[in-house]
This record gives sequence, structure tokens and C-alpha cells, in this order.
Amino acid sequence: MKSSLYLTSILINMLKFLVILLAGLFELSDAGVQLYTGIDLNVYNDRVFLCLGHTTSVNNECVCSLGYEPKQNMCQACVAGFYKEEASNTSCVACLEGMSSFEGAKEKTDCLCLEGSSSDGHQCVLCSANTYKSFIGNFSCLNCHENSLSVSGSMLVSDCKCDIG
Repeated sequence: MKSSLYLTSILINMLKFLVILLAGLFELSDAGVQLYTGIDLNVYNDRVFLCLGHTTSVNNECVCSLGYEPKQNMCQACVAGFYKEEASNTSCVACLEGMSSFEGAKEKTDCLCLEGSSSDGHQCVLCSANTYKSFIGNFSCLNCHENSLSVSGSMLVSDCKCDIG
């Protein structure tokens, strides 16, 4: 992946240079390529100016962007339940147990509590008895209707059963 992205970047930069050269903004001499202002462009050799797809330039190398990891010679979005906070060619990191994220998550805070649990500010905890939560998120669990009960970790309002009596 690195070499194909690098070659693509080189080709694009060569085309840009050719267009500018043809426009007459540069002069070629034995001293190298220079702008008419006298700036030596040789100092820019081997630098990456443009990375394609879901990549970005880090230390003159095209690497996968935040929320993307290298797979099959390209950068693919982190799958649900994973995130990646840095631009690099490293793998995505799994959310903590009981949490998930949406595809392409870029931060640990993108990991959210699963159904039947809510955040206590540090981690996900099961909904207490007589409450439920039917969606992913760090929101509070909802109370069952009056005179109904549920077990800890309930996910649906239908888990709240009518109290005997």
C-alpha cells in the first residue's frame, strides 16, 4: 500500500511540476530547478504533497487517516466496535467490553454503551432493575411504567412486566 500511494503521489507531483514548467514560471539550469525568484526547488524532492483516498501525509509518507486502518493495500474504515485516534498504518482499537461504535470511529469517546446499559461516567453498567434501554448510547436507562418490574440489564420496554397484585 505504501509504495502504490507513494508512486501515485510522485506522479501527481510530476504532473503539477510539468504544468507549472510549461507555464514558464521556472527555469532549468545546471544548478537545478529554480523559480525566477531564485528559490531552489531541489529541497522538495521526495516529499509527499498529496495523499489520496482515506490517507494523509505524516513525515512525508501517506498513512491511513483517523478512523481507518490498512487492509488489502488500501485504507478501510474501522468496523463497528473499533476506533483509531491517530493517522498511522496501525490497526483500529477495540472498544471496551459492553461498548460499541459506529463504522469509522475516530475517538475512544465514539464508543457507546450497548442496549441494556448506560454510562456511569467511566464505564458502562447494566441498567438497574425496573429500568431498560433499547438503544446504543451513553444516555440513562428509562424507568419501567408504574406498577411494572424488570430485571437488571433489560433492553426493551416489553421486558417490564406487570407487577403481581
